[in-house]
Amino acid sequence: MTRYYNNNFLENEQFLFHTNNFEIFYDMYFLEPHDHEFIELVYIYGGSGLHLYEGQTYPVREGDVFIIQPYMEHSYKVEPGYSIKGCNILFQPQLLSSELEMLSQISSFVNFLYIEPFLRKSGNFQSHLILDPYEQMEFKLILDRLVKEFSNKQPGYRVLVKTYLVELFIYLSRCYDKRMHYLVIQQEDDEMRISKICSFIEKHHTQPISLEQLSHMCCMSQSNFKKKFKQYTGRTFLDYRNDMRLKLATALLKHTDTKVMTIAHQAGFDDLSNFNKSFKKALGVTPKQYRTEE
Repeated sequence: MTRYYNNNFLENEQFLFHTNNFEIFYDMYFLEPHDHEFIELVYIYGGSGLHLYEGQTYPVREGDVFIIQPYMEHSYKVEPGYSIKGCNILFQPQLLSSELEMLSQISSFVNFLYIEPFLRKSGNFQSHLILDPYEQMEFKLILDRLVKEFSNKQPGYRVLVKTYLVELFIYLSRCYDKRMHYLVIQQEDDEMRISKICSFIEKHHTQPISLEQLSHMCCMSQSNFKKKFKQYTGRTFLDYRNDMRLKLATALLKHTDTKVMTIAHQAGFDDLSNFNKSFKKALGVTPKQYRTEE
């Protein structure tokens, strides 16, 4: 069995952390039994296979999140022609010792399935959490910020990495805690589903969220989702989302000197011409004209 040490993966002794995306195929070394002296948080975002952990076998697929404790033997099994796609976060507990000690006192919303194992050596692998489509999107927004900070290594990145890591643990703890305390969105009536989707759009309107993803969250076909969304909001999904984006853009144009192209990206528009066209259609002037008139 192979054992991996801090210096095999983690950044250095001053910052015992690493994260990366991975894809495991049929004939890769990750299929061999191994352990490591650091903690590993695994998020599966694609594919499927088996995770062998301390003599037990667990199926893994999209949406699975689980923790691998130090010195626990594990491996993966993937059938020929298939793969497991995921992201892992590797770190030593002392990286977050003070933060986790404080969080452990907030028992009203922190589930110790994820926090407590980092504060004690005796923590065992628990049944893993399976995030639903809505939770996966929320989780990935935090994860993407963490990965971006660690990859770019701008000044202050270590502080932000630790901040996002704590945010991830809190979010996962809440997801687990909710399992026994709420009815999932699929069990609610259409109006409540659309209301929750509207709240989600308002919070994440700058993100590249698609109609397909939102309809999947509601367990509706795209055509049915479009029909229900317009029925309860009076607008199409694209109009609703673009209204949110344009409100942000007008505020940035009015109160900052940021370039129009940068504002377009900050507001969620990948294409400048589309931004200009949408802006003029909604406000009757181009972004540059709006800034001049203001």
